[in-house]
Amino acid sequence: MTKITMQKFQKGYIILIGIFVFFAGIILWVQSRPYIEKTNVNISAKIPLNVGDWKGEDLSVDDETKNILETEEVLIRRYINSKEEKVFLSIVYYKDSRVALHLPESCLTGQGSRLIERKSERIEIDAHQNFLVNQIITTSPRGNQLVLYYFKAGNLQTNSYMALRWQMMKNKLMLGTL
Repeated sequence: MTKITMQKFQKGYIILIGIFVFFAGIILWVQSRPYIEKTNVNISAKIPLNVGDWKGEDLSVDDETKNILETEEVLIRRYINSKEEKVFLSIVYYKDSRVALHLPESCLTGQGSRLIERKSERIEIDAHQNFLVNQIITTSPRGNQLVLYYFKAGNLQTNSYMALRWQMMKNKLMLGTL
């Protein structure tokens, strides 16, 4: 290598190291920030027990599950209608947490279910409002399960896991919150 080529190589190498140091500094800064104290939210009181013909019943969530999820704000509710059909509602709420968020498919397949179908579904709230949710169907020895889910972080409501992660990262860097 000539002396000029070697100098360009060294300059590029120093710039690359500088970029790595810069991003490592951002990561250390974000991770060193103190946790924002969690507030207790009574999600059970905010979701109606009776919806049309459906009657709801809150199911208990054991401490081990709450420890794994790293939040106290967990709602598992079973709704039953007059035809004895059952629907389960699960909500896990984080005000500000550094947990490793993952998709419901990960939990379900980790518990022995097999994913049969995954697609997006448009849910219509009224004539002017609708949004996309993810729909998955799983099967296991316990039977088939239909799961609809979406994500909400701040003003963002999306069915995209990547959009949620970007929003959370942006909020964390800019505002110090999720």
